Amino acid sequence: MHPAQQYREFVGYFSKPHPSPDAFPKRQSGPPMVLIIFPPTAAIFVCSSNAARGPAGYHGRVVGRRAALSIARRYRVMSSHTKDSRGGILNGRAPDAIPTSPGTDDVEIEELHGAAGAREVEHLQLAIWGSNESWIVPSHVLLIVSDYGGILLGARIDGELAGFVLGFLAQQDRRYFHASHMLGVLPTCQQRGIGAALKRQQREQARAQGLDLMTWTFDPLESRNAYFNLHKLGADSRAYRQDYYGPMEDALNRDLPSDRLLVEWDLSADGSRPSLTASPRTILHNRGGIPELRLGELVPGQPLAIEIPRDVQTLKHQSPDVAMAWRLAVREAFSMALSRGYQAHDFLDGAYILVPTEDTAG
Repeated sequence: MHPAQQYREFVGYFSKPHPSPDAFPKRQSGPPMVLIIFPPTAAIFVCSSNAARGPAGYHGRVVGRRAALSIARRYRVMSSHTKDSRGGILNGRAPDAIPTSPGTDDVEIEELHGAAGAREVEHLQLAIWGSNESWIVPSHVLLIVSDYGGILLGARIDGELAGFVLGFLAQQDRRYFHASHMLGVLPTCQQRGIGAALKRQQREQARAQGLDLMTWTFDPLESRNAYFNLHKLGADSRAYRQDYYGPMEDALNRDLPSDRLLVEWDLSADGSRPSLTASPRTILHNRGGIPELRLGELVPGQPLAIEIPRDVQTLKHQSPDVAMAWRLAVREAFSMALSRGYQAHDFLDGAYILVPTEDTAG
């Protein structure tokens, strides 16, 4: 098959919520496969954990040519076709050291220092977010951050870097805190507790520096991130930033304003959540996938709920206009609630739970 034709098939595969497994060559067993396709201007990076499972067994993303070359070097992918002006195909295997179903018992968290560790993290960013090379933190910046008050941690599985977290010392209103900037895990190693293990170690490192607060931002439409940050870690949010980063062109963020919730993580707290004293009143409903604002439901002093779509990435592909409607509705609901003294306190069953801050309660 011509490389350009196979490239188009792969792009189509990853652009569909439920793609056909016929777009891929069958592969029933063996270690993970890395397949990189080079048309003239872009590339696809695919890491297959279990082709026998069909679409669910594949993880892939569109990346730039430079990123794909870096990934190919990192994972020792060998060329199976001679590249020419039309492009080519690289076909190989990921290192056996990275299992497809790791548990946290297999993960070692370590501080990363020196140029070698910084370069590893630069390569890992390309593997995770390779389609947006302009947002990659270069190795020389990682080196300075890790050597002078910042925290750069890596998660290794049998010696291979599978995830990382990056943050730096910050100050605002004469208070020092840790500003966590980036957390990433390889697609084949996600949903295995690696992110939580990295955040726990990051917390301990920040506390060892005498800090009691950590902050970071996340997209309020990403339900998995909301559950992880607010429910699993126990962080809170009292600030909503509209279009915080400006236009973003990577696959996860393009086509919508880059709104963010700023979360605060009390490093001295035990993470427990007190029981609600009343049922929350929903001010933004998910009505069959369509947002419905009910701002009049707000009763001062009572908990609130803001519902969001389950999978905003699929929604952006299927119905971009509806995804934009959700962005604007969530923005309006949070803006009003936070201006009335509420904070996002938890995330359960597809909805943010907001409660009055201590300054406004009672």
